[in-house]
Amino acid sequence: MTQRAERIAKQLFGKTEAQTRMASETLKSIIGDIVILYQEFRKASGPGSLVFNTLGGDQGVYMTPADIRNDITQAQEMMDDGLGAYLSDLLEKVAKFEYDEDKAVITLITESGMSTHILDLNDASDNLKSLSLRVLD
Repeated sequence: MTQRAERIAKQLFGKTEAQTRMASETLKSIIGDIVILYQEFRKASGPGSLVFNTLGGDQGVYMTPADIRNDITQAQEMMDDGLGAYLSDLLEKVAKFEYDEDKAVITLITESGMSTHILDLNDASDNLKSLSLRVLD
């Protein structure tokens, strides 16, 4: 685990056992909601990525492969090679998990840039449990 992740884990889970349990359950609930939202979009539109922009008050948007390809074209027209490369990578990730309906492809836009994450509710639950137990030890 990175030092940053360790520091965040201690802030979230490094208190009493009850507070740790509450933080863990809250995070599981949030991740569960994200996965459910993703699955609803996937059912309606097919494979894609749920994109959350944390910099603005705008809602998240669901991008299908066609949407991503359109944005790649726009990035190329604007000569934004970095964005084009990122979107091409995102398109590959969406294709990789096209048939795995248990995983959610989530993209976050933050002050640090863009990042894509593959969420599996069962894995997330197990990881949160082990992380919270590690901090309590």
